[in-house]
Amino acid sequence: MGLLYVLIGIAGLLISGSFLKNFLPTGVVGELFSAGIIPVVYSVIGLKVGAELSGIVDDFISEGAMRHDPVLFYDAGSRWFIRPSFAEESR
Repeated sequence: MGLLYVLIGIAGLLISGSFLKNFLPTGVVGELFSAGIIPVVYSVIGLKVGAELSGIVDDFISEGAMRHDPVLFYDAGSRWFIRPSFAEESR
């Protein structure tokens, strides 16, 4: 995803003479497609953030699965609580 951001920037550099300079046509202010490359750049950044966040969540989940001894539990009442033996060990 980061490479796509750089490629968009280089395309702006080659076409318009400045990194990330708009090279797409702009429309009338207030219309849906009037912002040029801004929505494209923000979409790429959003995908990058989502990919990184899902990687972090996956690491947390796989770390808990490898231990077979999770510290946090989730019950049916929508509450998180700490395993009692872990709370006693940390004292």
